[in-house]
This record gives sequence, structure tokens and C-alpha cells, in this order.
Amino acid sequence: MDSFPKSKIYFRADGNTKIGLGHITRSLALADMLKEYFDIWVMIQQPSREVIKQIHEVTPNIIELSPSENYLEEARFIAEKYLTGEEIVVLDGYNFQTDYQRIIKSKGVKLVCIDDLHAWHFVADVVINHAGGVKESDYSCEPYTKLCLGLEYALLRKPFLEAAKQERKIEKIENVFICFGGSDPHNFTEKALNACIEAQVFREIHVVVGSAYTHFASLKDLTIQEKNVFLYQNLNAQDLCNVMQKCQVGIVSASSIAYECLAVGMYLIVGYYAENQKAIYQGLINKNHITAIDNYIFFSFNKETISKQSFLCSKSFQNYFGNTKKITETFLELIVHIRLANEQDIDLYFEWANDIEVRRNSINQEPILYNNHCKWFREHLNDESIIFYVGLIKGIPFGQIRIDRKGEFNYINYTIDKKFRGIGLGKILINKTINLHKDFKWVACVKSSNKPSKKIFERLNFTNKSDEEINGELYKIYRLETK
Repeated sequence: MDSFPKSKIYFRADGNTKIGLGHITRSLALADMLKEYFDIWVMIQQPSREVIKQIHEVTPNIIELSPSENYLEEARFIAEKYLTGEEIVVLDGYNFQTDYQRIIKSKGVKLVCIDDLHAWHFVADVVINHAGGVKESDYSCEPYTKLCLGLEYALLRKPFLEAAKQERKIEKIENVFICFGGSDPHNFTEKALNACIEAQVFREIHVVVGSAYTHFASLKDLTIQEKNVFLYQNLNAQDLCNVMQKCQVGIVSASSIAYECLAVGMYLIVGYYAENQKAIYQGLINKNHITAIDNYIFFSFNKETISKQSFLCSKSFQNYFGNTKKITETFLELIVHIRLANEQDIDLYFEWANDIEVRRNSINQEPILYNNHCKWFREHLNDESIIFYVGLIKGIPFGQIRIDRKGEFNYINYTIDKKFRGIGLGKILINKTINLHKDFKWVACVKSSNKPSKKIFERLNFTNKSDEEINGELYKIYRLETK
């Protein structure tokens, strides 16, 4: 969307042999989802060449921060040097706790935290945790904080989102995939590989490690004599997805890599070895989608525990992934503002009112004459029974809301500029208006053939109370009673 007014998002995450690559990988997955609508920048300390290459697959904009363990001082530096109050900042890491967040928020920016521990208080506007085993009561946060929890907010890279849309049926188990993330500090990769070699039940064994993996030399020595073992390092997302699609089963950790495997339709053995993996592990157990083995640290990798039969009680759940609409809408909501309409909006409203789609979905479908519009607009602008709002992104109008107050009910009518349709702004604009008038009883009259509008009101918990025929056309009458 070339004409979209892009706001800037700063992502702050690190990745190295000590902490692994999980934070930077999922931050980049989120950035890739959002880059069509936002100007993406990544802030990072001491990135390796491999990490820089990974970032450049998403954005050319990298800010290399000076190495420091004084993170509050870093937050003050970022706030003063880069933030004006118009940006969104995304934090992903265990060093960006409550005080760090407060320093960033003090500049008036919108703040989003990607989290997997819920171990401190959050002052962010949004917290994203895509683990299936976490709930709102696990969090300490501000009343305004929106918690985006569970698989519907899964932070997957584009190739895996696309793979999830293609249903996969596995009829024969032949190849196994092994991956324990970008660093694998306990070297479970080598233990699982040895067990699979000894088991002799797989035609091919595909092993993937990241740039932060420190045992690559010994792993390579192990595979020299094994013609059916294929070893990969530093794969980009598309190449990793291609390797996964060659395999029917996987042995992985309870992290984003497990979600990526499930997105391509694999059977899995999954365990955890770190505190931040427990919630994903629990969520997968709850849905009976994996062969669960609990803590890898206490698991014995051998040919008896690794067999084809081990995978048959797990099942694919590709249908959980592939739709990023909720995530995109969450971020767009942060940059949408509304204001009361004024007389300077008269031509803008005329343009919107005469849009072909707007006329087609209106009760009166005839084109509106400019003189008639001007008279109507001026008369109604100061009418206390009518409220006009304009939706804005970076000061640019993208749509309007009109509220007609009739007795105890408030009839809502909206229009989205044709350049901004199809990305959820109608829902966001209506929802923000509803939140401004929490005591209103709302009614919407929607033409039965207008599927996008019907879907919006239903997603906002409006109920179809009745159907009504107007001028020979069928209309749905929706109602919402706010508390």
C-alpha cells in the first residue's frame, strides 16, 4: 500500500550465543508482518554478521547500540536521541523490565512488549505472548494494557504463514527433522542425532543449527560417515521451511521452532529446557498436538525412546496459523486517532459520500449533488442529535463515523476511504467510537449483501436482532448494548 502514511516502529532485541536468537527471530517475524504499513527499524547491541544478514531480510534500517549492561542508561539514550512521541517501540528481551519501559513511555510513544515469562510489571500499551499455556491472570500490568495471548498471536515468519495455508496429509513417515533453536546451549542436537542414527528407522535425518551454536565442528565430525544425515547452519526462513517440508516428524524444543514445524504440518516430539519454554509446552499439551516428554534435561535420548511410533499420538494443527489480521489490527489501532468533524471537512465528506461502493450500500443509492451535500452537512454539523467523527493516521483522514441519536438508541454509520480498505480500519474506527461513548446503546443498519460490514459488526459483538426490507432491499439490524 504505497499511499499508506507509515509510522516508525523501533524494535529493540538482541541475539547471540549467550541468550540465543529467539528474541531477534520473533521480533523480525513481527516486523515482517508489519512492514507494509510501518517504517521498520531494529536497535541491537553487537550483532554478528549472520544476525545483520537476518535483519536485512526484513529491513535495511539497523541501529547498532554501544555495548552496555546499564540498560536504564541505554533506555534514556534511546528516548532522548530517537523518540519524539510519534513512534511505536517494541521491546523483546529480559533486560527491558518495568523501569526501562517507563523511561521509553515517558516520551509519549506507544509501547509493545513481546514476552514469554510474565515475571515483572508491565506498563506497555500492548503485551504479546504467543504461548498457548498463558492466561491474563498471570500478568501484572496497567489497566490500559492490552494482553494479546495465545496461538492467534503466533509470531511466525512469512514462509511458515504461507505453508500453514496449504493442508498437508502425511501418509508415510520417512524423514526426521532435528532443531533446538539458534544456540542449543545443552547440545541436545547431538544427543538427538545420535539416538536417531542408532534407531535406524528414518531414511533421512535433517539437522538444523543456528549461528549461535558452538558445537558445530563436533557435530560435523559425527555426520561425516552418515550418508543419510544432512546438516544445515544459518538457514534463512524460506530455506528452513523447505527443509521442514521434506520431513514428516520433528524433535524440537518448545519454542517458536515448534510452531514453525506445526505450521508446515509435521508430527512432533517436544520438550523444554528453559523457563521461558514452559508456557508454550503447556499450551501444546493442553491441545494434545504433540508427543510430550517434559524436561529435556532429564530425558534419555536413545534408540528406544526415538522411534516412528513415538510420533503417532501427535497431530498437526496448521489451521491455527496463517492469519496475521489480529496482530496487524492491534498495531494499526495504536496509530489511529479520531477527532470531531468540522466545516473544513465538507469536501472530504462529499468525496466519501459519492464513492461507488458507498452509494451501492446506502439506502439512497442516487449520486449526491454538491450543493445539496453542502446544505445538509452544514445543517447537521451543529445538530446536537448527530455526532461526526473523522479517523486519522498521522494526521491524514481515512474515514468517518456518523452517530444519529434517536431516543435511547444511537445509529452508527461509517465510511472508509477506498485507499484504506481491507486492513481492518473500519473495525478500529467503530471500536474507538464505541469506547468514547460507553453508555450508548448502539444500532447499525447494514445491507444484507454488504458482507465486509456485517463481519465488522459481528466481530464487535453486535447481534443481528431483526431483518428489515427498505426500498426493496434486505437490511440486517444489529444492536450492541454496552455496559
